[in-house]
Amino acid sequence: MEVQFFYTPKRNFKKYIEGYYFISEKDPPKSNKYWAFPSNNCIVTVCQNANIVSENNKIRIIPSGCKII
Repeated sequence: MEVQFFYTPKRNFKKYIEGYYFISEKDPPKSNKYWAFPSNNCIVTVCQNANIVSENNKIRIIPSGCKII
């Protein structure tokens, strides 16, 4: 897994967001059940080729055969 952090380049966005992470898999992770980054007040996730399943107070992101964002 590779994690890259990018700072927000635009001044008007800096009061709302410090930056953003890109997480990509070079090798399959041993466990990806819980990924967190300290000091984040709000997390927005965008997934490619994945389905989101919400049940029993849990959110699961599972692979999808469809090419979707």
